[in-house]
Amino acid sequence: MQEIQLLGLKIRVVPAAIFAALVLFSGWAGLYINSGTIPVHDKAQHVTLFFLMALSLYWVLDVGKRKATQMTLVVMLAASVGSEFLQSVLTTRTFDPLDIGANVAGSIVAISLDSWYHGRMLERKRIAKYANVPLAGADEDQIGLEDVSGDDQVNTIAR
Repeated sequence: MQEIQLLGLKIRVVPAAIFAALVLFSGWAGLYINSGTIPVHDKAQHVTLFFLMALSLYWVLDVGKRKATQMTLVVMLAASVGSEFLQSVLTTRTFDPLDIGANVAGSIVAISLDSWYHGRMLERKRIAKYANVPLAGADEDQIGLEDVSGDDQVNTIAR
């Protein structure tokens, strides 16, 4: 995946472009869709759009799982509240706290999926990295121990 360096951070180009396109689309949709020419399913639109935005934003920066989750959560919570305030100021639409709830719900579902997949991806990478590392004494099937009672029998402990 193509990356660029900006302020010491690796930015993945494709997720950043998708996120930017979704932000532009959400701005356009907030102004145009309420004009009455398209049927409105407002809450479904909010959930879907913020789900897609959070899904793409999580992968923009090449950082660890915890930082990606925290960054995405903070940005999407601010965007959820901020978009409703901007919408009430810039358009004739009224402020609706249920829209904020729909925005947050879509964001949290996406962040949860991203975090789950990221952890799974890191686990597979870790397993692949150490798959060829031999364990100490792995070629021995059993360890022989002499019986301390003086018998010549050997007790074995299977691994």
